[in-house]
Amino acid sequence: MSKVIDGLRCNIENEDGLNLRNGCHDILVSDITGKTGDDVVALTACCGKTYHTGGSDAYTHVMPDDWDSRERDIYNVIIRNVIAHSDLCYTVRLLALGGARVHDIVVDGVVDNTPPEETHFGTFIIGDEFDEPGAISGVTISNVVCNAQTGFHIFGHLKDAVIAQAVNRRADTPLVTKQLEDGLINVLIRDTVTAQ
Repeated sequence: MSKVIDGLRCNIENEDGLNLRNGCHDILVSDITGKTGDDVVALTACCGKTYHTGGSDAYTHVMPDDWDSRERDIYNVIIRNVIAHSDLCYTVRLLALGGARVHDIVVDGVVDNTPPEETHFGTFIIGDEFDEPGAISGVTISNVVCNAQTGFHIFGHLKDAVIAQAVNRRADTPLVTKQLEDGLINVLIRDTVTAQ
């Protein structure tokens, strides 16, 4: 990411509000407010093929990515009471790549409070076009107010999941979009409303 500061474009390594990475589990994330330049809350389980020492130059992970000595998955996480928006990206991101998984996640109570004169990519982005079926599973998302270019962008695969009680405040934008034809596997979407 980059940002113009005092007239100069500067590299900003990461502008996520909160990003849980590989190995995070049994966590409650609650009462998040504000605005970020990247994702507000992200769960990113990504296993690269190149080994980096944690905290090394130009590497934003604190833990090393030696997958023989640490967990790959993110699981048993509850995210609740988020009132925020991104300046550019998403309010909530779920991502799993390289054999890692994000599973058994509950998200309850997200209000995307983007002002009417602004917009950003979306309230939720789930997956990546290169993820594997089942990489993101066991997800329950409820009580959401969307106010972005899309409510839920299913970019990859989502399996064994529920999206319920969502309100799309922007009549000119879709509530749910999917990138892959076979991206939804045993997913229930119910009790949704789009403003008119």
